[in-house]
Amino acid sequence: MTKLRTCNRRRKLWPSVLLTVCSVVSPVHSQLVSGTMDVHWNQGSEDCVKNPQPPIQVHQYNAQTFILRESLCATYEAPFIYLLIGKTKALLIDTGAVADAKTMPLAQTVISLLPKGGSRLPLMVVHTHGHLDHRSGDDQFRALPDVEVVPTDLESVKNRLGIADWPNGTGLVDLGDRVIDVIPTPGHYSSHVAYYDRQSGLFFSGDFFLPGRLLLKIPTRTWRARSVLLSSSSSIQSLMCLAGISSWTSPVRPSPPADIIRMSGRCN
Repeated sequence: MTKLRTCNRRRKLWPSVLLTVCSVVSPVHSQLVSGTMDVHWNQGSEDCVKNPQPPIQVHQYNAQTFILRESLCATYEAPFIYLLIGKTKALLIDTGAVADAKTMPLAQTVISLLPKGGSRLPLMVVHTHGHLDHRSGDDQFRALPDVEVVPTDLESVKNRLGIADWPNGTGLVDLGDRVIDVIPTPGHYSSHVAYYDRQSGLFFSGDFFLPGRLLLKIPTRTWRARSVLLSSSSSIQSLMCLAGISSWTSPVRPSPPADIIRMSGRCN
């Protein structure tokens, strides 16, 4: 049975898709680690000066997975950010839309969520793509010890995430008893990638796949435009097949949390 959950943003639905994948990547855990989406996302305030809101909301999906959301009072984008913790390394997916650490203490919050005791786990900061609402917080992490920030240009993404055959191959990040597959999904952005967590079965799509209008960056040359459209269409159709969705022609506005879709299915 397909199960969808989503969380809304005020101006646009830019979700990361979280799905239980049957055959996009292999191997998968025979027993997935579950989590909870029992959370009410802060809706901001009509007057953020008179009624200020906390800059970041943190939800613990399970013991090793955290979902962070930047406040609507700090940015209309209100992006979601994901922290995945393994035994030897932690992975942060995206750094949000606000650069100023005083306004948005993202790095401080993320470091506080890492396991306590002994030496701190190394942190790898990656992105689904290079638009500013997904990477504006990068500078908060660059000077921190044991933190690597992977740039969003294509060569850096390919080299640091181990994608030798772009866009047909996949990469891999090993967090220690937790493997994250990196899947090229160009179209919305030339170096866009999605992440699949084999431990939890969660798939993080960035702006590549969402319940609404899909925005693609189309080259001016006809043959390149056709290539982008075919590649994006093929990737989206594969995910829809896995989700058990036969068609998706109009925006979906489900109840919060809309940044997250969980689905399962099989393709013939």
